[in-house]
Amino acid sequence: MPLTMRSAFYPLLGNLIYSPLGDFIDALSIACTTFGVCISLGLGVSLINGGFHRLNDEIGVTVDNQIAIIWVITIIATVSVTLGLKTGIQTLANVTFAIGLFLLFALMFLDNTWFLLNSFCQSVGHYEAGTASISQTR
Repeated sequence: MPLTMRSAFYPLLGNLIYSPLGDFIDALSIACTTFGVCISLGLGVSLINGGFHRLNDEIGVTVDNQIAIIWVITIIATVSVTLGLKTGIQTLANVTFAIGLFLLFALMFLDNTWFLLNSFCQSVGHYEAGTASISQTR
């Protein structure tokens, strides 16, 4: 079977996946994937722009800044994809993981570590207590 979405519908549709119905399934899956990526990019860009504005008041939350952020993200993603899995995407994954670890350790050790860990444990406890009470009321 070809590696397409229509192949997943073979048990339900049989050989109809090779008809225009299969083409429609593939087109719909491509459209949904495209819309999902665009929505994620749009929400992420607005959050990044808001974060930059919070760090520096001179950076406004404007459409021009959001377009610039989209260009930067697109260029980084394009370079990563063109370099391939082994070089580009693996390097990008390692860099983002290292940045995440740096932020985690900076947050934990440059602030009040005891307060943060205590707050985390209490938040998990409140969440668990809330979900337990919700499940008991059903």
